Order: sequence, then C-alpha cells, then structure tokens
Amino acid sequence: MLTINWKGKIGYGDIISPICYAHNVAYKLHTKVKLVFHWNHGSSFKVNEADPETLMQRADYIYGKCVGSNVEMIHRYHSSLPKTFNHDNYAFADDLHNFWYCQERNIGWASDIIVNGTHHNALSMDQYGKKWKDPVGAEGWLQLKENLSKSYHVHDVSYRTPTKELFKQMRLLLLSFRKRVLVRVLLIRLLLFYLYNLVRLLVRRLWLFFLLLRVLVSLNSCRRCCVQMMFILLTMVVVKHQY
Repeated sequence: MLTINWKGKIGYGDIISPICYAHNVAYKLHTKVKLVFHWNHGSSFKVNEADPETLMQRADYIYGKCVGSNVEMIHRYHSSLPKTFNHDNYAFADDLHNFWYCQERNIGWASDIIVNGTHHNALSMDQYGKKWKDPVGAEGWLQLKENLSKSYHVHDVSYRTPTKELFKQMRLLLLSFRKRVLVRVLLIRLLLFYLYNLVRLLVRRLWLFFLLLRVLVSLNSCRRCCVQMMFILLTMVVVKHQY
C-alpha cells in the first residue's frame, strides 16, 4: 500500500486534486493507496460561517463520487506536516496526474454555463497575495457574467454553494470550457495513440508480408533446383540404360 500525506488547505482545488491524484496513482501502480489529510484544526472548522459544509464534509462528498475503490481517505485533525513540504509521494511526470473519473454524467446542454469567479470572495486574490490566479478581477467576472447571460443560462456558484448542489448543476452542462479543453487534449492523445498502434500494425504486417514473400521465393528456388536435379538424374538413368 502507498501512503500519501497531504496538508489540508481551504481551496476546492486543494481538496479535489489530491483525491483525484490518489485514484490516478492507484490505477497506474495497481496498488491500494491511503490518502491522509492533515488538518491543523478540528472537524467542525469552517472557513466562513456562511459555508454550508466543513472542508472535511466537502472532501468526503467528492471522494464518494470518484470511480474506483482502491483509495482509502483519512482525516487527521490538529495535525500538521513539516513546513518544508505540503505532501509526499507526489510526482509530476504526467500532465494529467490530477485527472480522474466521476460517477456523475452530463445530461444537459451547452447553453448552460457555470461561472465560478472571485466576485463572491471575502478577499480578492490581490489581497490574498495571489493576483496571478485571477487576472480578471471581481469587476471583470461580473462583466463576464453579464455578457454571457445574453446568450447562455448562467449558473453563478461560489464557496457558499453546497458541493452536492454544485455537482447537480455541473450535470446540466454538456461541456464546460475547461472540460472542452480537457476533452480536446484527451482526443488528441487518443488519436495519437491509435495512429501509433496503426503504424506499428502496418509495419508488423509489412514485415510479415516481406518475410512470407522471401520464404515463397526461397521455396520457389528450391523447387526449381529439385526439378532440375530430377531432370539431370533422369537423363543420366536414360543414357546409362541406352549404353
């Protein structure tokens, strides 16, 4: 069994990424994985009192929606990892290392769009010290939402949206923008994979074809030699009989 220790943080990505990664690794390595979240607070902690659920409840719901059963998730409260790292047994070799499958399936149409901007945040990303994560800004998100509403049915979500409700709304989407990008990447990889195997198959078939051709040529040459030898022997026998 592989154990992955992960420092619990407040972001949605900080929760779903390790859960997906653990399932990804379990599948690749054909092994059971124990994912241990280390929270520096108790089980009832909420980042905002208006939050409909705790961070751990959010993690449990996401974990329950993942496909597969080779991952065990554990919460350790009032626990911390050394300041030098946020997690262990974590590799970045694959671009899709944080990708995994959900039990939910899309049932809606492309006219539905989910907007998860920063206009609901108590602190802007600039105030949070990570402006690079949100170059649009709160005002930009509000303007984007207004523009999208002219052509699409917009679902405005935030950390105040229960995770269960968020999953329900995501099912209404045919493809979100991020999902379109991901699907394109997967389709390109799948296409390259099939092209690679097609080339391998053609090379193998050509190799077998030329090998068979060579064998047939060799057999044909041997047959000619045998016919010639039989003709020579027959001629010798006839000549000897005459004398």
